[in-house]
Amino acid sequence: MLLKSTYVESPIVPRVWDDLSAARFTSFFCALGALAIFTAPILFFGLSERSYGTNATLVGGLMLVLALTRMLWPAWSTAASWMNAVLGVWMIISPWVFGYTDWLALTVLSVGAGAHIVGFSLFSASFTRHLKVSDYS
Repeated sequence: MLLKSTYVESPIVPRVWDDLSAARFTSFFCALGALAIFTAPILFFGLSERSYGTNATLVGGLMLVLALTRMLWPAWSTAASWMNAVLGVWMIISPWVFGYTDWLALTVLSVGAGAHIVGFSLFSASFTRHLKVSDYS
């Protein structure tokens, strides 16, 4: 007598699988930009108490955590992409808020990486905004 298993794995619709993979892929690029922001204060001036260095370390670390969350659970974490986009806008304007626009390399890094994160975060969010729980569970 052969026992037949009644377990059938729930298939994920190919379109949903593609959207989740695309969200992971774009979130990986967000993580790279966040890593650049996170490590910039140490690379530019080592450990210090400068307010813009602390800002870059804290915001970059938070963006890195959000991007990694998005990579691991893309279907449930669309809000992480939106939060990353907001933090990216903050990094774009932070050279003028903290007054380090005369330091060209750090300004270019802040504005460039911030724009990079805004773009990829919005792109990542666009892939999963239309998903419903029934699509991937």
